[in-house]
Amino acid sequence: MPKMPSMPSAHGRSASSKLKRTETSSGAGLLTLILVTLSLILFTLSVREAGEGMLSGMRSVAQTVVSPLRIAGAAITSPITGLSNIFRNLTADEETLSELKEENQRLLARNVELEEAEISLKQLQQLLDMRSSYNLQSTAARVIAGSTDSWSSTVTIDKGTSSGLAVGMPVVDGVAPFLAIGC
Repeated sequence: MPKMPSMPSAHGRSASSKLKRTETSSGAGLLTLILVTLSLILFTLSVREAGEGMLSGMRSVAQTVVSPLRIAGAAITSPITGLSNIFRNLTADEETLSELKEENQRLLARNVELEEAEISLKQLQQLLDMRSSYNLQSTAARVIAGSTDSWSSTVTIDKGTSSGLAVGMPVVDGVAPFLAIGC
């Protein structure tokens, strides 16, 4: 039987090409519907078997087979991700940079405070250790002034005779002993 020529439509296309296009798009929609339904069924069964069953075994095998591809993909995309991070950092705006500089200054100041607190803590611990080792009676005082020259090293503390201290009593700061000359 001879083949009949197709009739061109108003747009210059044959009616059969329209028919094929419609069949193809409905076929893709049907395939998508089938795959989504199959995925939901497999997901439900997988959840019900709680990691112990045929589907879990199949999943484990699939992960083992696909694992080299996943690792290779990560190795390929890692430098690209790193470059995008570099470019993003290079194009940071002035506001972000000033915020980071301010935060850096706050953190540096906080670090200095913590280092000073650590030094004070060590000195106090040494004084407590000395007090308990020698069974000493002591009075805590703060150094409020100090001077160091080539002839002497003196400090002024915030305690005096009203606190029970007298001239000539030893003063210890946890690092080096001093002799209290006047109170």
